[in-house]
Amino acid sequence: MQVITYQQHQAQVQADTDAHLIALWLHGRPTSTREAYERDIARFMVLIDKPLRSVTLGNVQAFADSLHAKAPATRARMLSSVKSLFSFAHRLGYLPFDVGRPLRTPRRKDTLAERIMTEADTHRILALEPNPRNRVLLRLLYASGVRVSEVAA
Repeated sequence: MQVITYQQHQAQVQADTDAHLIALWLHGRPTSTREAYERDIARFMVLIDKPLRSVTLGNVQAFADSLHAKAPATRARMLSSVKSLFSFAHRLGYLPFDVGRPLRTPRRKDTLAERIMTEADTHRILALEPNPRNRVLLRLLYASGVRVSEVAA
C-alpha cells in the first residue's frame, strides 16, 4: 500500500477554491445544463453558507428538506446537481469523501407518454397555425426533432 504525504496530496489536487472546482465541474456542459446547475449550486451555497470542504451530510439533507415546495422533477434535478458536484470533488481529490453519496434523490415520475403527441395532433397544429412564420418554425421542429431552445438560439 502506497502512503501519500500531505504535500503529494496537495500537488495532486486539481482545484484551489470552491469556485475553481465548480468551474471545472461545469466545463464542457451544454449551456442550458450549465445554467441550471449554476442556479442549483448557488442556491445550495447560500443555504449552507460554508466552504464545500466543511459541508456535512446533515447540510446536504437540510438542503434537500428546504426543497419540499418544489416539483418532484425539480427537486430531483437540484439534488442530483449537488450530488454530482460532491462526487466530482471527491474524484478530483478536492474532498476526502463524497458527503452527497448517501443522500437518496426522489424518484422521477416517467411522464414521457403524457408528453408525446399523436401524428394527427401534430398535423392539426400545423394546419391550424395562421402565421406563416410560426408554421415554418413548427414544421422545422417537427421534421428535424431539434429542441425549442436550439431553434430559439
